[in-house]
Amino acid sequence: MAKNHNKEPDNPYADFQRIDEGNDLFKQMFKYSVIPTIIHDMDMNIINVNDSAVDEFGYSRNELLNMSIYDLHTEEELDHSNQVLNEMERKNKLSVETFFKRKDGSVFMAEATPCKYLLGDRPIIHVFIQDITERKQNEKELTDSNRQLNAKNKELEQFAYIASHDLQEPLRTVNSLVDIFIEEYDGKLDQEANQILQFLSKASTHMSKLVQGLLEYSRIGRNQAKAIVNCNELVDSVLRDLSAIIKESGAQIEVDDLPEINGYKMDLRLLFQNLISNAIKFAKKNIPPEIKISATKENNHWKFAIQDNGIGIDEKFKDRIFVIFQRLHKEGEYEGSGIGLAHCYKIVQLHGGDIWVDSIPGEGSTFYFTIPE
Repeated sequence: MAKNHNKEPDNPYADFQRIDEGNDLFKQMFKYSVIPTIIHDMDMNIINVNDSAVDEFGYSRNELLNMSIYDLHTEEELDHSNQVLNEMERKNKLSVETFFKRKDGSVFMAEATPCKYLLGDRPIIHVFIQDITERKQNEKELTDSNRQLNAKNKELEQFAYIASHDLQEPLRTVNSLVDIFIEEYDGKLDQEANQILQFLSKASTHMSKLVQGLLEYSRIGRNQAKAIVNCNELVDSVLRDLSAIIKESGAQIEVDDLPEINGYKMDLRLLFQNLISNAIKFAKKNIPPEIKISATKENNHWKFAIQDNGIGIDEKFKDRIFVIFQRLHKEGEYEGSGIGLAHCYKIVQLHGGDIWVDSIPGEGSTFYFTIPE
């Protein structure tokens, strides 16, 4: 009910919602409500309670009818009760969190919702009292868990960044020395020595790619602000950058009209780039890749799909592909370090979405991911 700003000075209850004393609906709602409900007068004296309130507080009905609301509060909450009463002079309804005590001395936290009524000619306060102790405890545990998880994530990200960053320099040194050695001793070593050098060069190069991938993984979501991202423009930019491998593979790429979304632009760019690159890379032999990129609106999120006609993924590997450094193929069969889809997973999680794949081996795969609207 709207507040009456023109309340007459001689009528302090003009803004109370009037209810006829014979109102059966009001009586039934009060009597049979599963939420403990108390009615008290303007002096805080209890004048009626329902069965749920009797069960909650452990007093008999007669005991409660001879008590004040103050008697049900802890001493620490008495001042709060007076503040609520003062607040009720300006509002018809409130929702407050406070502490109550039962007959056995136990204390519980409750959400109290007092409402002002004029029952006949008598002003009353009708209060719903709902125990929220368990809910508050669960919220606290969840908050504590999130805080600990965020702290651990920051530690891991910092460790990954420092470790990968510090590994780059010695790896560059190893790569340079191997290159110098190969150049200086070209034709002067036997076949076995040359083969060992080639293995060493490939291993150090592969390690550099792994470290670079780890460094990029740790940077996802760092020092970025969300912005409105036009996915059509983003995908066009990615396709331009991939134009060389698209031309080389003969890939045919169809892009539906894509939405604008709120997200981290550079990370979303990496997400599309990795998924499109994979669709091209894991093509069937001698069959040009056919890729379709689309998006549909579902409830409060956008569902993106990147469909290909490639080699597909066996059902038993679907959970492994998003784990960092997990490869399904022997080294040398396909390029890569096994971190691209882990990047995708982290980026989608960062945006509050999900990512998964539907695939039939030998027929192709469709990677789906969702981004909240």
